[in-house]
Amino acid sequence: MTKTSLRQSITLVPLAREKNRTSGAVFSLAQPWRKTPQPEFLPGRVRLWWTPSELKLTAVLSGRNIASRSTAHNQPMWRLGDTFEIFLQARGKSDYAELHITPNNHRLHLAVPGPESTSPLSPAFVAFEEMRVTPAGFSSVVRRNANAWSIRAAMPPALAGFDLFQPGEQFRISFARYDAGQSLDPVLSTSSPHSRLAFHRPDEWSTVRLSAGH
Repeated sequence: MTKTSLRQSITLVPLAREKNRTSGAVFSLAQPWRKTPQPEFLPGRVRLWWTPSELKLTAVLSGRNIASRSTAHNQPMWRLGDTFEIFLQARGKSDYAELHITPNNHRLHLAVPGPESTSPLSPAFVAFEEMRVTPAGFSSVVRRNANAWSIRAAMPPALAGFDLFQPGEQFRISFARYDAGQSLDPVLSTSSPHSRLAFHRPDEWSTVRLSAGH
């Protein structure tokens, strides 16, 4: 198992070469733009693996009053309650995939041209409706109880611009969370070392290099 701090380069061997599913790279969610976490902050952990056909992850998110008002896929999930987010960008590319999952297992898939396209003040701004990909190009399963919700998700190589995941390929990845069940304003957290509250900063995401292992 590879334990990660915020923002680093990670070498990831394929799942077939791992001894069990407790292996892989582990990411912890935090609030790096704050000197100390909010009192309402609750932990989250993400574990990542790969096979030639899929990038796989599990996430366990502690929570209270876990809820989402989402009723279907490809809604603006971050406005509707608890949301887990994945950002995935191929090496050397400016565009990236932004993926959302709710406790109701509703999914949102956005094809983002670049960070500037998410700012309404930018000349390159692209409306949410124009970035949506239908149907969402990834799968997920969600389980929940009174104290946490967990996710298993699988992403095909096309999301990172590859035909297959294979040794030598590199991409950037980041995870984020809107924990909206505890206060009027959601409690936000990320796996990346953002010095200000802005998730769309690919230069600060983790770089993952796929390895064949030994």
